[in-house]
Amino acid sequence: MFLALGAAWLLPFPAPAAQDAGLAAVWKDGETRTSYSAQDNRTTRFLALLPSCDSGSPTITFASTFQGREVKKVPDSIELRADLGIHVSPNFMRRHTLRMIVDDKSNHTATIDVSNSMRPALLQTPGEVLDNASASLDMADFIRLVTAHSVAMDVFGVHCTLSPDQIKWLQQFSTSVLPGR
Repeated sequence: MFLALGAAWLLPFPAPAAQDAGLAAVWKDGETRTSYSAQDNRTTRFLALLPSCDSGSPTITFASTFQGREVKKVPDSIELRADLGIHVSPNFMRRHTLRMIVDDKSNHTATIDVSNSMRPALLQTPGEVLDNASASLDMADFIRLVTAHSVAMDVFGVHCTLSPDQIKWLQQFSTSVLPGR
């Protein structure tokens, strides 16, 4: 009997599903992180923002990856990730939207909509809930965002706004990922 139990442990078990660290990652508002891979000679810098929202508490993370330890050229894009978080009602109907409305109370209002380029592009199974997604911000949109006076966001149907401090942190982040700033 012991031999049979021991042999049972050798049977292949299904590999655990890859877990998305987005919901489990703990970020503080305005926190920046830097990681360097010596193997790839690449640096990634991150900024997390926790915007004020009507419901829920999403985390918006910006990331820029570049060759070496210092920025030498302008990146093609900045990665944007939105995690809706665990404080949203599971019954809340999430929309497949991720957009920023910049300077909405001025004559220079702009909408930066990355909904069509979000990954995952579509939900895979019926009843699946959209809790996080990533998209690339092209450099023109990123510059428009960091030069804004006000930013409102639609994160999966949740209305959010960035505070003046969060806009300032975004501007500081831009100086760390763009050369010569």
